[in-house]
Amino acid sequence: MFFDSISLIAAAGAIFILRNRAKKNETDESGIFKLKLYPWLPGVYILVYTLVNISVFVSNKEAFGWG
Repeated sequence: MFFDSISLIAAAGAIFILRNRAKKNETDESGIFKLKLYPWLPGVYILVYTLVNISVFVSNKEAFGWG
């Protein structure tokens, strides 16, 4: 569970990095995909998944370590 969750959180966080780099490299923003609720939707996803990880860690440390 731990490694799966961390990889999903990192993948969602990569959206912020890649979009920031795309804005810096391109003067025309037509090549950037549009996403409704862009900064909020991935941010809420990362926050909720992090809270789920913390909850599992606090309640059942064996499941957190072994999956």
